[in-house]
Amino acid sequence: MRTLPFYQVDVFSDRPFAGNPLAIFPGADGLTAAQMQAIASEMNLSETTFVMEPEGDGDARVRIFTPALELPFAGHPSVGTACELVRLGIVAAVEPVTRVVLELDVGPTLVEVEVRDGRPLAATVHQGSPTFGAPVSRERVAALLGLEPDDLHDDLDPVPVGTGLTYTIIPLRSQRALAHLAMDLTLCEAFERDFRRGLPLCVHRTGGALDRGPRPLPALRHPRGPGHRQRRRAPGRLHGARRAAGARRAARGAAGGGHRPPEPAHGRRHRRRRAHRRCTGRRLRAACLAGRADPRGLIESGV
Repeated sequence: MRTLPFYQVDVFSDRPFAGNPLAIFPGADGLTAAQMQAIASEMNLSETTFVMEPEGDGDARVRIFTPALELPFAGHPSVGTACELVRLGIVAAVEPVTRVVLELDVGPTLVEVEVRDGRPLAATVHQGSPTFGAPVSRERVAALLGLEPDDLHDDLDPVPVGTGLTYTIIPLRSQRALAHLAMDLTLCEAFERDFRRGLPLCVHRTGGALDRGPRPLPALRHPRGPGHRQRRRAPGRLHGARRAAGARRAARGAAGGGHRPPEPAHGRRHRRRRAHRRCTGRRLRAACLAGRADPRGLIESGV
């Protein structure tokens, strides 16, 4: 039986057992897609990455799996994998910033890793240019979320937006509407098939946004409780949607609480995520996702 070492890191955190967990398998050359999928299912985390020798000019070929399927791109796995490649010395550390190119299914993806005293501290993923789908019926979106059509934003239509992985961005009128989501699970499969997964959010007058990820998690055999670590968001897609709608300021990340309604500030565990934009005139050209990754240590797994 082949034995593979793997590392579990916590992304968007500076300490273990916080943030967003990720399993990383370096030296995964020779594994089949079916074996990778089986390992990711056993890990039962939102994502697991498999690192192999590069096929092109990048630093490593990386494949990303959820417990149920392979993804062409995802933000927190890119952050965590790049930081770990630097920490393990697979990519030589260069201070203050080490450039790591991951060969993902969407193509070469640049990750800039902040390094201090030879250790990776944080990383910024440079995502692709946004793509936009046709607006989605407000009535269908409202039915999915268990809301009324009037709860949706007056000026911003629900629209699929992608910077590597597509979500339907659903602007709502108020934080109250965001807190009272009651997703109709019987409508999820058809909606995702037609429009991709929905990401409801409340747009603040200041230009920021608060979002929730109320989607069901069929890929996880034992779904976590409300708000437990499911803090992945779509800052690149959110920026694309806001810019396309003529918003004057880019959204600066999300502080939503997974499945639960917003809590008082004194009872909320704050996470910070930064998203940056580079624009020419009024056109969004690229988006970045930034965060930290803290390693938990080495565990070995038989394959």
